[in-house]
Amino acid sequence: MNGSELYLSIVDDGVGFPDRPRSEGLGLHLMRHAAALSGGTFDIRRNGQKGTIASCRVIQLESQ
Repeated sequence: MNGSELYLSIVDDGVGFPDRPRSEGLGLHLMRHAAALSGGTFDIRRNGQKGTIASCRVIQLESQ
């Protein structure tokens, strides 16, 4: 793969979110879509018993 990779992870120790959220909503869907457009990924998950971890990996292609 040509280019460089950027990885961002945000961790908090707040109340987190329920095991079964009511819905993902449009915001999370759009974040996953935007990351996928660059060949990357977006993930959000619980951080143990409390808190949340949101991570995003995107690829920056080198211009030719």
